[in-house]
Amino acid sequence: MKVETIADLIGDTVEQVQKTYAHILPRFRDDETAKLHNYYENNDIKY
Repeated sequence: MKVETIADLIGDTVEQVQKTYAHILPRFRDDETAKLHNYYENNDIKY
């Protein structure tokens, strides 16, 4: 989920979400990257 969406859902600014949850954001990035990699693999897309 995009940081902007999280900020909107919890009623905070993007900057505050990043400051407060910065330690979690790399895990989100890694999870989303893995999803993209799996999509490419499952659809035989070369990258």
